[in-house]
Amino acid sequence: MKKASKLTTLFLALIMILPLAACGNGQPDIKEAVPDDQSAPGKMAYEGAPLDKWEGVDLGGRKFVIAQGSRGKYTSTKEPRPVMGAADDIYETTIYRWENIQRISEKYNCEVEYLVINDSGFMDLAISSIMAGDPAFDIAQFHSTSMMPLYSRGFVLPYEDTAPEDADIWGDEMYVFKRPPINGKHYLMDMNEVLFDGWVLGVNLDIIDAIGAENPVELYEKGEWTWDKFLEICKMATQDIDGCGYVDQWGYCGPAQTLASSLIVTNSGSMINPDTHKQEFDTVNTMEALQFVADMYTLHDVAYSTYASFAILGDPNHDYNGNKNAFKEGLAAFFSVRL
Repeated sequence: MKKASKLTTLFLALIMILPLAACGNGQPDIKEAVPDDQSAPGKMAYEGAPLDKWEGVDLGGRKFVIAQGSRGKYTSTKEPRPVMGAADDIYETTIYRWENIQRISEKYNCEVEYLVINDSGFMDLAISSIMAGDPAFDIAQFHSTSMMPLYSRGFVLPYEDTAPEDADIWGDEMYVFKRPPINGKHYLMDMNEVLFDGWVLGVNLDIIDAIGAENPVELYEKGEWTWDKFLEICKMATQDIDGCGYVDQWGYCGPAQTLASSLIVTNSGSMINPDTHKQEFDTVNTMEALQFVADMYTLHDVAYSTYASFAILGDPNHDYNGNKNAFKEGLAAFFSVRL
């Protein structure tokens, strides 16, 4: 049984943070990492790599358990294999992550285990295992809102109490960066990465033709694409197409937060003021966008919802995948897609 009665939950932190748990004071010259085998995608020579500026410490075989949601993409027990049809860069990224875990395990004489938890079961497992004095995991990769119930119970530790003074997060923040503090201390971190993609609104032209709506692409090209047109087409597309008594074709599917943030931008609104770092959710333009999205789900009922998922699939836990796959299955006129 673990002696710790609290959980060091560093939410949204990736495996890169593990060197921060025990690092020395040595600061050798940092050299660029180079591939040691061009024929093996993702294999890197770690000698002299940036992460090697921290000296290894023998942790005596200590196991670090990292919890991730049901959509978790990390593994530590089995080397990833290429997936038929998947892009090469996805495999290269996956194999690099796996090799990094092996590197960390060897360097610090520790074990890294990823624990996949159903999103709906995360809180129950976290609280029950901590109350029993045997936390089920050390680090969690979940949405930051999942931390608040644990924080309010005193179940999480700030990294002021866990990360050493020469940790990356207190210096260059090359790998992870601090999220806003809570009552003066930091409990959250995020991966420091260059965002090279974005979200766009996709359209199913077969549905558009079937309902006799104006073509959104043509409207956009003519400069006539508006929120009103978007909502009008969503209303036309939302139907019970097979007479089952439930809506089974929607105007929109995809993450509500993605649609909201996109509409905020198109309405010249913002969520955070870049100069003052204060929230701007209560500004007129931002509120207009948020209200529009809320009305799509609650007033107009044109967006894929948990209710629809339960009615059709019989299991509300399937809502995420149902929402994500509705467009692929030809059940929504519009969807949010990541480039």
